[in-house]
Amino acid sequence: MKKLLDHIEDEKSPIEEGIWWTFALFISEIVRASCFAIMYAISIRTAIRTSSGLSTILYNKLLISRSPINKTVGEMVNLFANDTTKIFHMVYILPLTIGGPIVTIATIAYTWWLLGSFALVGVLIFVLIFGLQFGIAKTQSCFRKKAIEMTDERISAMTELLTFIKLIKLYAWEQPFSENIIGNHINEIY
Repeated sequence: MKKLLDHIEDEKSPIEEGIWWTFALFISEIVRASCFAIMYAISIRTAIRTSSGLSTILYNKLLISRSPINKTVGEMVNLFANDTTKIFHMVYILPLTIGGPIVTIATIAYTWWLLGSFALVGVLIFVLIFGLQFGIAKTQSCFRKKAIEMTDERISAMTELLTFIKLIKLYAWEQPFSENIIGNHINEIY
């Protein structure tokens, strides 16, 4: 990039040199994008394998477990699905977490070398946007936790309905149970 900028500023340099630096920049960007795509493909494959293996282990453990469990089957399935999703995202994002600080330091150093003290403005904006993303992620996590709790309530009500369907029909409690389930579902959505 610096060589291309130097070429643009120098009026005496031949146009072939500018074309060469433009082509080199283009090729380096293709290589960078290809490396990122390969990294993401490997990360996704590893994350899928990890979460699938974890699900298999958890469900096998649940099936052979002889100890009483205080949770319903729906709650256990929901818990497993949420935990394996968290594991999937952790494995998927791990390479960025490991390589992120190295790339950030190298980018800051290169930008400082290229632009001088004006690079600090870009770094400051980067830090502010990163902080904003972190705050949004925390808020999203809180909302997800609330949604999971509401989903558990709805699943518990559905399990109770299916378990005691004969008694509900016998005593004509369909309306209160359906209102309870619909209310839980509305709370879950909104």
